Amino acid sequence: MDIKILTATQTMERALAFTFIRLVFYLALSIALLIATFMGLGFGLIGGGAVDTISPHDSSGGIIGFVLCGVAIYSTRGLWFYFVKARHIALLVDVVAEKMIPEGSAQNDYARQRVTKRFASARELFSLHQMIKRIRIYLIKTCTSVGSQLPAIANPFAAKIVGAVVAAPLNFLDEIMIAYSFKDDSKGPWSAASEGVVFFAQNFRLMWRNAWILFFLMYAGLFGVYLLMLVPVAWVEEIIPVPIGNWRYVFALVFAWPVKAALFEPVALAGLILLLFQHSEGKQLNPDWVDRLHNSSAEYNEIQNNANVEIAGDTEAAAKSDVDASDQEEAGSS
Repeated sequence: MDIKILTATQTMERALAFTFIRLVFYLALSIALLIATFMGLGFGLIGGGAVDTISPHDSSGGIIGFVLCGVAIYSTRGLWFYFVKARHIALLVDVVAEKMIPEGSAQNDYARQRVTKRFASARELFSLHQMIKRIRIYLIKTCTSVGSQLPAIANPFAAKIVGAVVAAPLNFLDEIMIAYSFKDDSKGPWSAASEGVVFFAQNFRLMWRNAWILFFLMYAGLFGVYLLMLVPVAWVEEIIPVPIGNWRYVFALVFAWPVKAALFEPVALAGLILLLFQHSEGKQLNPDWVDRLHNSSAEYNEIQNNANVEIAGDTEAAAKSDVDASDQEEAGSS
């Protein structure tokens, strides 16, 4: 592995205050899932007329509550990506760039300002995120032996399922390209993101290999935390009047997930940011990759178009500023 876990952990520790905020947020989501499940189980028990055990029929209420809450959380992912993940990404980028960031709770205000300065709304950032996700899928299909076999699958639905399975473990790679949009304040976010996509494509095999290693490390850690969470869940089951049965395994996973999302993922993200920045610093964009993305990825072209609009707007604003300054000088001379 090309990533030093200790260095990545130290990078994450510089933003530890916001890491705690992120942990609290994910714990709140877990508690929401727990409450929705218990409400569903409660309705199931009332309908079944039993209070001493949970039958499969009663469990259906809990499943419905769990699924509905999960869908609600997933449907608002653009908002919590903007308010939580993007802020953490911005902080980690500044730490990697060796910028001074505040300590304690002030990190949240600092990160909020960094994100809102680059992206005015959650919709704008979510739009970029979705484009990058599709570019990442394109790179998997063209740069890996597994992805290159997907077109050979005759059934389109099966090909889509296999592609999703292959891509799912590497979802956090999208955040590496998002990170590049915070790297250089002298460039607009779309211009920086366009550049970051090309550098990511140039180093895709390197990023892909290290991301898989980090993926296994993260989920090994998640499994260890999951086993630990079974203990407090068992204690809670002894206190409540109704045995929860196999739901104990679900609840243990629900409360192990925030540890992975708030602690393990930022370490992996910091390591991959360090790796990409290291292999792009002082390097030039590869014209071959620019042409390949331009000819094969509509999403890259859309990012580039937004970057061109951004550059044109900056040029127009700079010209207007020069004219205003000239008018002020003439007025002063008069």
